[in-house]
Formats: sequence, C-alpha cells, structure tokens
Amino acid sequence: MRTLPLIAVLASLAFGLALGLWLGPSLSSEFRIAAHSAVWPTAHGTVIESRNVYLRRTMHLAIVTFAYEVSGGQYTSSQVLCECLGWRAADDALHKFPKGSHTPVFYDPTSPSLAVVRPRDFDAEFLAKWCLEIAAIVLFVAVLPLGVWVLGCRSSGLPPISRTIA
Repeated sequence: MRTLPLIAVLASLAFGLALGLWLGPSLSSEFRIAAHSAVWPTAHGTVIESRNVYLRRTMHLAIVTFAYEVSGGQYTSSQVLCECLGWRAADDALHKFPKGSHTPVFYDPTSPSLAVVRPRDFDAEFLAKWCLEIAAIVLFVAVLPLGVWVLGCRSSGLPPISRTIA
C-alpha cells in the first residue's frame, strides 16, 4: 500500500517536468518578445498571409505570416495578433496586414528567426496564458507530490517530520 503514494508522486513529478520541458521553449520565446520586441531593430517585411482561424464558439485567432531579410538571410515567421472574441474582432486586427503589403518586422538581433510585426509587452493576455501554465507546472511538480506525501504520512500515523527522521 506504501507504493501507491510513491507511484502517484513520481507520476505527478514526471508529468509536471514533461509539461515544463514542453512549454519551456515557447515560454522563453514569448518572454523575449514581451521583454524586448519594442526595442528590437526592424527589417522590411512582406505579408504572405493573413488568416482568421476559427477555434471554438466565438473564439478566433488573427494570424499574420510574413517574410523578411536580415543580413542576407531570408526568414518567414508568423504572429498571433490576438485571440479574439468573434470573427469581426479578428478581421479588425488583420486589417492592417493585407496579403502582399509591406510592414516593419521587429526581429531579435541574437536570433533573427524570432520576429513580430506588432511588438508586445507583458500585457493581460501574456500574463493570463503563462501564469496559468506555470501554475499547472507548479501544481504537478510541488503541490500534488507534497499533498500525497503529507496524506501518506498521516495514514501511517506519524507526523511528516518524525516519519522522515525515523
């Protein structure tokens, strides 16, 4: 019966660490965009595609795909301008980026493949998305294993501290 809490703790830790490893690169890119994109150098870009993607019910993504050149290298990138409530809001966000139009592209000088057509900061959308995802990782890596450990110690009749010392 003691192996069941251990298995639960290990499964929770494994899931939390896997989630962290999976989200890590995306968080790193999003963080760099939010922290620095407003001061990145710009290149001349061309809009390849503007898409209004239906997600569910009233949720739409406004996505711009663009091409640009930095130091002789050709790059293509995409940016989600917004997770919009309704197709009209997504179309409004895409209005400034019709296919074939020229637009400034803000690119990371240390990694030119990371670029945006609209600089971002630590706005409500960024904070809501990443705070929830980081909270999920903390839940699986720390809260659930600690809870299972405390409950396992209680069921054995020893307080958690004396069980680890004994």
